[in-house]
Formats: sequence, structure tokens, C-alpha cells
Amino acid sequence: MKSNLSATDRIRRARILLYDKSPFFAYLVTGMKLIETKDVPTMGVDAQANLYYNQDFVRGLTDEELYGVLIHEVAHVFLNHCIRRNNRDHIVWNYAIDIGVNYIIMEGNMSDGSRFQLPKGGIIPIGNSVSIQGTKIVVNDLDKKTADTIYDELMKNEKELKKNAKGGFDVHIMSEPKTKEEIAQAKKL
Repeated sequence: MKSNLSATDRIRRARILLYDKSPFFAYLVTGMKLIETKDVPTMGVDAQANLYYNQDFVRGLTDEELYGVLIHEVAHVFLNHCIRRNNRDHIVWNYAIDIGVNYIIMEGNMSDGSRFQLPKGGIIPIGNSVSIQGTKIVVNDLDKKTADTIYDELMKNEKELKKNAKGGFDVHIMSEPKTKEEIAQAKKL
């Protein structure tokens, strides 16, 4: 359901309503600091649990998609994805962590037994595998892999991934001193 609330109020409302759907994720999401910005095309996080969001992106989401995106973003924080990148390739790491997080989300259920939803255009696993749009790359056996092992697998197809891949809906800000640079690089994805 679309809403006439501001983007900030929609996120605040979603954080509260999420307690009925998934108390664990709701508790984590509630601790995130909200920062509205045009510098991020969609939504993203940094290692300090700051949630950056573009109001136009938030307005375009259904309530169910907003719950899914909030869970997606907080998962990057509690899995330390922004810190664990180290010297890994930024683009390939983004794909790997999104695949891992989206697998967790798509396998989870809300308290009422319904599934979480993510916006179209994301890298959304079906069952235990995911195909990356625009490529022939398929990652299987997601239930046995971490973001690290998915990254290693994707690196075998780095050129194809960087040249042809489509999909993804968020930004991962890997280190505070490079925030603007990281945002600019992520906008190119």
C-alpha cells in the first residue's frame, strides 16, 4: 500500500509496524539513525548504522517492500559487511553481500507466516540459487555460502559481472572517510 506520509514518517512507521511482523529485525532497525539525502539514489548504510535514504525511492516502495529493504539494510550492519570488505573489489563485494543478505531475507518468514518482499530490480534469489541479470552468472547452494565465499565465486567472473550485470537497489558505504567517494562509486552501479 502506498502512503501519503513523508519518506521519514513512512520509515518511522515501518519500524514500529515491523515489530508485529518480525520483532528481531524490528529491534535492530529501530536503532538505525535516519539520514535523508539526495546523494544516495535508493537506500544505504554505513558501519555506524546510519541509514541513508532518498525520499523518492522510499515513496516508490510499497509498505511490504519497505519492510524488506529496511531488513536488508540492517542485515549489512549486523553482518559487518561495511567493515569486512577490506581490500576486496567494491563492485564485486556489493553483489556478494546483496546476494547473501537477500537469500536470508527471502528464506525468512514474518510472524504471520508470510514472506518478506524486496523491490523488483534487486538481486533476488529463487530458492537456493540466484542468477545475476545481464550475465550468465548463477550462484548455487546459497544455504552453504557466506558473502565471503560468494565473493570468491563471483571474482572468477569479475569481468562479465562488471561489464554486463544489472540489479541491486542499495548503497554500501564502506568507510567513513570516503563516504562521498563511496556514494559516487555506488551511483555508477
